[in-house]
This record gives sequence, C-alpha cells and structure tokens, in this order.
Amino acid sequence: MKTVTGRLRLLAKLGLVAGMLFSGQQALAQTAAGTPVNNTASVSFSVGGIAQTPVDSNEASFLVDRRVDFVLNQVGTALTPVTPGLDDVFIEFVLQNDSNSALDFDLAQAALANGDPVRAATATGAVMNNVTIEVAEFPASGGDPDPVLGAGRTAVTALAPGDTIRIRVYADTPLALVNNDIAGIQLNATAALGGAPLTETAGADRLDEIDNVFVNGPDAGGNATESQTDGFSVTAADISAAKLSVTVEDPINGATDPKPIPGAFVEYSITVTNNGAEPATGVSIADTLDLTLVALRDGAYNGGASNVDLGGGTFCNADADATDGCTYDAGTGAIAIATPDIAAGGNVTVTFQVVVQ
Repeated sequence: MKTVTGRLRLLAKLGLVAGMLFSGQQALAQTAAGTPVNNTASVSFSVGGIAQTPVDSNEASFLVDRRVDFVLNQVGTALTPVTPGLDDVFIEFVLQNDSNSALDFDLAQAALANGDPVRAATATGAVMNNVTIEVAEFPASGGDPDPVLGAGRTAVTALAPGDTIRIRVYADTPLALVNNDIAGIQLNATAALGGAPLTETAGADRLDEIDNVFVNGPDAGGNATESQTDGFSVTAADISAAKLSVTVEDPINGATDPKPIPGAFVEYSITVTNNGAEPATGVSIADTLDLTLVALRDGAYNGGASNVDLGGGTFCNADADATDGCTYDAGTGAIAIATPDIAAGGNVTVTFQVVVQ
C-alpha cells in the first residue's frame, strides 16, 4: 500500500504549492538512472593586472539515482457483473511506470475478506475459483494488446519509464455463489530488478552507485509495492419452491367437501418463485409418486387432453413422450415437468392430479 513520507505530508499541507511543484516535476524530462554526471570548474584570475593561466578543479562525479515511482489503477468504473457458473471472467488494471528507470514488477493477488471495501461496495467474503494473473504481451508503446488467458505472463518485465501495461485477473465463478455476493480481489505490484524486489537505499548517497529512492515510501516488507482492489458482483436467480395438495373429488362426496379416500382425486400445485435479480431459464420440476399410494390421473385438464397445467393457459401431457417437455414413468412414478422461464421476481405454478389407491 502507499505510504506518505514526512516530506509528502508537508507538501500535502501546502496544498496549491504542492500541486505546482508536482506539475513542474512532471514537466521536466527525467534523467535516466545510472547516467554519470561529471563536472570540472575553472578559475580565472589576474596578478598585477596580467591575466594568469586558469586553474582547473578536480572532476566531481556522481551517478543519477533511481527514482522509484509507479501507480496501479483500476480499469472501468464498476464491479464486473457475473452469474454463478460463469467462467473466464476478469477484472483489469493498468500499471504505469513513472520512474526514471525501466523496472520489472512482481504481481500477486489475494481475496478480500468479508467487510473489506471494494470500489463503492463491500466484499462479502465470496471467493472465486481458478484465479490467474495475466499480463499483456506488450505495453502501450508496443500496441497495447489485451492480456490473454493461458499465456502464462504473470509478471511485468522491463517496463520503460513513462510506459503503461495492462493486467487482467481472470477467474471462474463458483456455482455456490448467490445473488448480491461480492468477490473482491486485491492486486499487488512490487518493483523489482534482476529477479529480486527493490529495496530502498539507506544512509548517505553513494556517488559511484545507483541508489533507490522510493517516492511513496516502503511497504511493511521494505519494498516498493502498490496495491489496488476490484471485484465481481454476483447476480443470480434465487429459486424457492412450495408444494400444496388439495382433494378435489372423492367417489362418495363428489366435489362437495371431498376427502382423500381411495379413488379420490388429489391435486398437487407446485409454485416456483424466482427471488433473484436474473431470469431463471431451463427450469424443470422433478417429482416421484409413491405408486403404492397414488397414481397420476390422466386427462385432468385442457378438456381431457392434458394431465399437467403449466399456468397461463398452457398445458402438457406427462407420459413416455418428452416432445412437450413433460414426462411420466408409469413404472417408477417419476414425473419431469419443464416450466416456462421465470423472470426476476416472478413465479410459475404447475398443477397435476393423482388418484388415491
């Protein structure tokens, strides 16, 4: 995470002055780290009005040190929407090197805990599957291509000063996630060179070596690390089902106060409700009748042509033929009923009747 040094705190207090200084610094071209600066002074003088031979000083030399400065930003303005079971989704970041030296960057990601802030929301502790970091093959100066899942580029190499590169964190959405879950992820970028993270140079300047100066101070481990968060917002169908039974006719009382005695017709109604924010498609109801007690009644609806009422004036006939989406196995009592799609906040009620044995 970024830290603020004492000097930066002072500049922040100065407000406008700090902004002007920052703008001025950005306007200046940065001398590359490791550039030697050599300077010799010459002294001219006269004695008795007569100019003497100038005297040169020794050469003073130093190397320009490395100013380690970079920023990691989110791409877009909102969490990435996903649905349970959706794979190969991603969040995207842009890494910009504002240093005066090309830098490598080690990248790491971690899931946010329940309650951690992410964008304008709060993580719920949901965790994505198969989380993978992928870096674009080239930076913006090389064409700014999309990072590609499976390419295996998990770190940034030799990002030039002033250049940017895109980073994606890919993941798969678990089926177990529910509506309004938020899976937050933190991406960390640590400046490195030669396969090792940079450390800030302590003590006095070493004239003949390149020192590291961290613009935003070191992290807890003494390295230059920038962190950014983003995440996935889950929208899902939230399905509930309720089943009721009512006796509609018996062989003694008919339809007047019927009782579920042998030979009676009992109607089952199953209401499926979508309490989520996404439509539920491909909905199918499975039920198995105990054939020692009841059997499916034929021709209960649609003028005797159907034995299942799907609601809304639609029907199907549950039998061995699955053409209309409804089946019934008279040997096992298994019923399968395909219902219409259920809109978010909507419901579907299907009914069928059985004969008490």
